Amino acid sequence: MNHTKLKTETHHYDNVANNSLHESRIDKKTHEHHHQHIHQTVHNSHGHHDHHSHMVADFRQGFWFALALTVPVLVLSPMIQQFLGVGDVLRFSNDIYVLLLFASMIFIYGGYPFLKGMLNELRAKSPGMR
Repeated sequence: MNHTKLKTETHHYDNVANNSLHESRIDKKTHEHHHQHIHQTVHNSHGHHDHHSHMVADFRQGFWFALALTVPVLVLSPMIQQFLGVGDVLRFSNDIYVLLLFASMIFIYGGYPFLKGMLNELRAKSPGMR
């Protein structure tokens, strides 16, 4: 056999072997990437679900907090007191400041998600209902 022909055939087989090895590496990388993508998708869907559950819990907690403070706000409101006919029975010094404090707490704590969303939209210069 001719030395040049042997060298060419060996080179051809080496190229075939290297291409197969290269293709198997690509297949392995593709498989690993695909597996990693599926793994991240599954975890992200759990993360999204956990995030959603957390948001619902925060809204619920804010609702109950605001509802609990609404009773004293209504009781301390001069207009409600006048409507109920209790007059000055429930009045005390600086009660209007306690009313202001409770009403502000309801507004800030209960409205925090909405206020935060408003600030984010204003920062992005894209106000709207999202």
